[in-house]
Amino acid sequence: MNAKKSNFRHSKKVKKTTFCSQYGKYFLIGLGVLVVGAMVGLALWPNPNIPKPQPYVKPGKIHVTEDKGVTKDIITAGAGEIGQDGDFAVVDYNISLPNGTLLYTDNKFKFELGAENVFKGFNIAVKSMKVNETSKFVITPKYGISIKKVPPTNIVLQARLHNLTKKESAPAK
Repeated sequence: MNAKKSNFRHSKKVKKTTFCSQYGKYFLIGLGVLVVGAMVGLALWPNPNIPKPQPYVKPGKIHVTEDKGVTKDIITAGAGEIGQDGDFAVVDYNISLPNGTLLYTDNKFKFELGAENVFKGFNIAVKSMKVNETSKFVITPKYGISIKKVPPTNIVLQARLHNLTKKESAPAK
């Protein structure tokens, strides 16, 4: 009889648990994660107005700048001296994105080397050329151009230097 009494003293009330009360908080957390994930997914859904990242373009074999920001491959070798600041150059050029999208093109474009009317990489590229040389340049964003709606990317410049007039014999402006 004593044994039965001691059993009654230590007995605990058993709390009935249901599936919802036991796992409900995990269900709500999971549902919250699902909703947030769906919202983020919709925010990142491909937008046709946002340009896609451009493919990588292998830099040229010749490093025109020490930091490899402008590199070139010579397609047709030229002759003579390279240009200096103040010289006048006449070039045909095409500027495109790595995927081949043409941005700018011009024939017989005349400009003064070192002048700020062209972007830095263009100046550096043409100053590395000889007369009648045709070269393909890869220009990094540091030396490139900024275009609205296009993320910073390498650009490809293909140029042919027709004529180079030294600054001593250049016509007066």
